[in-house]
Amino acid sequence: MDADFDGEGFRLLPIETPCCGASLTLNKLCYHWHCAFGRLSVEVLNPGVHPLPDALMQELARRLDGPVALVYAHL
Repeated sequence: MDADFDGEGFRLLPIETPCCGASLTLNKLCYHWHCAFGRLSVEVLNPGVHPLPDALMQELARRLDGPVALVYAHL
């Protein structure tokens, strides 16, 4: 996304996707709920709890001094 942004907006130029090598523009990508863009990613592999407790999410937000979003990745 950074490479497509020109300072005022997205140019929507075709890019090669790293997953399958397809050539598409950002507006052609399918975003499945729930996804997020952020400055930081914290990954927890097999935490043994589902869903993560609200208290843990609140503590993460407090320590990171901002909102957090939980996004599950199935590998």
